[in-house]
Amino acid sequence: MSDFTIVAPRFIQVGGGSVALVADVLAKFGLSRPLVVTDPFMVKSGLLERCLAPLARAGISAGVFSDTIPEPT
Repeated sequence: MSDFTIVAPRFIQVGGGSVALVADVLAKFGLSRPLVVTDPFMVKSGLLERCLAPLARAGISAGVFSDTIPEPT
């Protein structure tokens, strides 16, 4: 197994329009290849696209994993 590093900064951005800042937040931490983990509803509802659009405008391609089982609560 190859050595690797995981960067998991503790940063939470809250507030109206915060999703528009996602590319800036990634740049702040030197990150360029995000993986978005979500559930099928977020994909079908279009909410995921609202998160990915600012990344695409910044030239950032995000991986998406959406084969999760949603929590019923």
